[in-house]
This record gives sequence, structure tokens and C-alpha cells, in this order.
Amino acid sequence: MKDSGNDFSFIISAASAYFSNTKPICPSQFSWEGIFRVSVRNKIAPLIYSVFTDKIPEPFKAKFKQTYLFTLSANLYLWKQMEFLSQKLTQAGLSPLFLRGLPFTLEVYGDLGIRASEDIDILVRAKNWEIAYKTLKKLGYSPTPYTPTKIEAGQAPIHTNLFSKGRLVEIHTDILHLTIPVKIEEEIWERKRILQGNETKIYLPSLEHTLANLCIHLHRSGFSIFLWVLDIIGFLQKWKGEIDWHYLKDFSLRTKIHPFLYTVLSMVNQIVPESVPASFLLSIKPHPLIEQIEKYLWRGKPYIEWSKKHHNYSAAWTRFLHLLYPGRYGEKLLYLKKNILPPPAWMKKRYQTNSLFLAYSKRFSQVLKNRVTRG
Repeated sequence: MKDSGNDFSFIISAASAYFSNTKPICPSQFSWEGIFRVSVRNKIAPLIYSVFTDKIPEPFKAKFKQTYLFTLSANLYLWKQMEFLSQKLTQAGLSPLFLRGLPFTLEVYGDLGIRASEDIDILVRAKNWEIAYKTLKKLGYSPTPYTPTKIEAGQAPIHTNLFSKGRLVEIHTDILHLTIPVKIEEEIWERKRILQGNETKIYLPSLEHTLANLCIHLHRSGFSIFLWVLDIIGFLQKWKGEIDWHYLKDFSLRTKIHPFLYTVLSMVNQIVPESVPASFLLSIKPHPLIEQIEKYLWRGKPYIEWSKKHHNYSAAWTRFLHLLYPGRYGEKLLYLKKNILPPPAWMKKRYQTNSLFLAYSKRFSQVLKNRVTRG
């Protein structure tokens, strides 16, 4: 069973059956080897096991069950870590919000064994980034190899993978992952939701902010992970009737993320029709020029067709597109200046030299070398 549109059609039908609690069409007995490979590669083997539990023939049934039990045990351990971190960060005077991951799995999938989580995503206010960093450091978490130079140079990244101890903990200060964050922090916290854990309360962003985060996360990844598409489909199946679409429209237009949402949710509507109200999509439809740029970059095709080509666009595309959108030009110029000519302290630390000239020489020679190699 090779990679094809049929693989993704099967995944979508299985996911739809799971989310809507309807009876799925069972595959033939001879196709389970290919189904197992496809479902493991797309990280949905536990979902397939849940949908077809009594219909999967041996030895594949045992293999599917193993993926479910492994996911469940890993997520239960991670859940305890999440509750622990929530308590400690709250005691430190923070109000952490948890993005996607475990709370999302429990709310949308209803079973911690269905969807694997590889990290804990925590959102804190930008002004509290240093407190969060120091708190987690006291708890024994240490920076990943990619971030120490920025931390030591006094740069608090907008979104960075900070701590690694067995599994990854990510600290975010911008729920939208934009090139230049917008000042919406208090709005995010004012609309937060509560999920009661076993030992503590877990705070989550609102339904509208969660959907925005899911869409931009998928867009930024270049639509490279099909599971994230299923996440949005499942989220909409559960919460479509409770989402404040009027607020989401206002929020997306105000923060200028509407082209991202339009691109992702239009694609979702092609896969599962009427997942998103047509009136909402019409209300956030971007300028024709921006829409054409988006269509060119993403080829304007449904995910089923072009996902099998394993496209994995760089997050740089998202940054590039965001810079094209109207408004806040002064901030964008400062952003470009900062990225073309980073602060001297960071440059010296990054390239381990006291000579600023040598640091910049190394930086630009590295950039030139990368361009030649790619060419």
C-alpha cells in the first residue's frame, strides 16, 4: 500500500468516524500491513486501533494495541509533569496557559492514549519570561543546545525551546507565533478557560485563541504534519457551535492573521465540508493580492493531493508573508535591522570572539556558504 490519496482518504474517514462516533467502513483483510505503516508514519495508529479494535486481524491488532498503550503511558507521565509545572509556575506568581498537547488531547479526543504528545507547550506573559526561565531552571530543567547563547546574551526569544529533561518543555510568549508579536497578552488571559486536573487546575486559552493557534501552527509548519489537520477537524467537530465566530473574525482582522486562518480553514472545508461557516471565511477573505501569493506558495490544492509529496515549507515563509501584510511598518523595519545586524553582545557570544568584525564576517560567510550549497 503505497503513499497515495487513498491513504489519506482512509485516515480522514477513520478520524471522522472517531469524532462523530459513527460506524466506519472496515478495510479489507489484506490491506492492514499498509494501513499500519501509514498510520504509524502519520502518528494516528492509536486512533485507528480505537476505531477498528475488534476488526483488526492478528498480528496487526497486537501492534496497534502496543502503540495505544505506549502513547497512554507516556501521556500519563507527561500529564503529571504538566500538573507539577502548573503548580510551580503558579506559586512563582505566574498564570501559565497550556497550548495544544495534553489538555487538547483530553478535550478533543477524550482519551490520552489516542494522540501522542512530545512536549508541554506553556504560554507566559512576555514580561514574565525570565521568571519562568529561572523557575524551571531551579526545578532541574536545562536549556537545549540551541538556546544558551541567546539566554546568556540577555535575549529573551519570542518562542523558544527552552528546557529538555526526557521530554521537551516549550516556553512561548506569543500565542500567534508571529514575526512581530502584537500586544494582545491581557486579552488572551481575560478569555482563558479552566480544565480541572486530578490535583490542580489547568488554564487554557479560549476556543477562539486556541483555533487561531492551531491554524498558524499548521501553516507555519508548511502543512507537513497531517495529524495537525486532524486536530483542527476534531476541534471544529466538538466546538464549532460554541466558537464565537464574530469575535474570531474581529481578532483575526485586528491582528492581521486572517490570511493564515483563511488558507488553513478553507483547506479544512475542502476535506470535511461545512466544518467552518462559509460566512466566516468570506468575512476574513484577504486582499486578492495576498490571496494569490498564498495560493502560489501553497499551490492552492487540497491537502490530500499535495501532502503525499511531503512538502515541508520553512517557517521562513510565514515570516516573509507576515512582513508583506499592511501596517506596523516601523516595527517591521526594526525587525529586519535586528535580524540582519544582530546586537553586538549576541554576535560575540554566538561566534565566541571579542572581535565584532570577525563575528560579522563569520556570520555573513556562513549565510553565503548556505546559499551556494542550496543553489
